[in-house]
Order: sequence, then structure tokens, then C-alpha cells
Amino acid sequence: MVTAVREAVDPNYKLMFDAFMGWDRNYATRMLQALEPLTPMWMEEPIPPERVGEFAQLRAFSRTPIATGEHVYTRWQTKELLVQGAVDSLQNDPDWTGGISELVKICALASSFEVQVVAHGHSLLAAIATPVAGRGSTIRCSSHETRPAAGRGDVAPGPGLPCIRLRAVS
Repeated sequence: MVTAVREAVDPNYKLMFDAFMGWDRNYATRMLQALEPLTPMWMEEPIPPERVGEFAQLRAFSRTPIATGEHVYTRWQTKELLVQGAVDSLQNDPDWTGGISELVKICALASSFEVQVVAHGHSLLAAIATPVAGRGSTIRCSSHETRPAAGRGDVAPGPGLPCIRLRAVS
């Protein structure tokens, strides 16, 4: 099915997959390796995020980028994932991780490991919080990528949810 999706869309279209913590390490390893030729943007939460050592093993055994964070609720859990080299992208949810103030701290921590943060969310808070929290880090959403600067925002073009770009106000 995944191959059919890849063939049906533009080869540059970013595919992202979410296993919602439903796999074990062995199955996840096989799936990540099978997905490699299809160049997904990431595989989200193939296993529960508290299994940090297994996340690091998955990342070592596959070129498919690994994302997690939706079910990571503190900066200390986030730090453990980063220190162990267990993730390529973080998806902390500002609603569940302590709000924008805490997301600012998580983004600062992630930037010191050169790991992008793509805030998870069910509301506009995530879309607003990531550029505010990420100050200067690369923000990705839809198929658009931009580097925010403090100030005012405009809506980036492209399919999917828009990314808000911030610009300095004069």
C-alpha cells in the first residue's frame, strides 16, 4: 500500500507515517528498512517513547528518520531522547508538555542537538507555538520550509496546514 501511495503522488511529496506506538523493536526495524526506498520524511512513534534505547537502535539500523514527542511530556524526557541520539525530529505537543513556555525550553534544548521540532497539536496553539518557541530554528510544515525571525507573521503557501512565518516589525 505504501508503494502505491508513493507512486500516486509527486516523488517530492513528503510522506510521513505514524505507528502510534503499536510495534515492537523487531517489527519496527523491518518496517523502517522496508520504507527506506520510499524516502519518507519520518516514521512517527514506531514504539513507545520511553523505550529510549530501542529508539536509538532503530535509528542506528535504518536510514528512515525517526520522530516522537507527542507522548513525551517533559523536557527531561526530551533530553534523554536527544542525549541518546534516539530521534531525528521531535513532536512535543504544547498542550501536553506545559504550554508555550515549556516548548521554548524544549526547542532550545533540541537546537543544541540540531534536532528539528515540529510541534504536535490539535489546535492553533501548536502552529503558533513552534515558530515562537523555535526562534531561529528551521520550521517545517506542509511542504514549506522557512526560518522564522521575531515579529509579525504571514501564512506560507502550500498544501496542508500552513506554517506561520514570523518577521521583524519595524
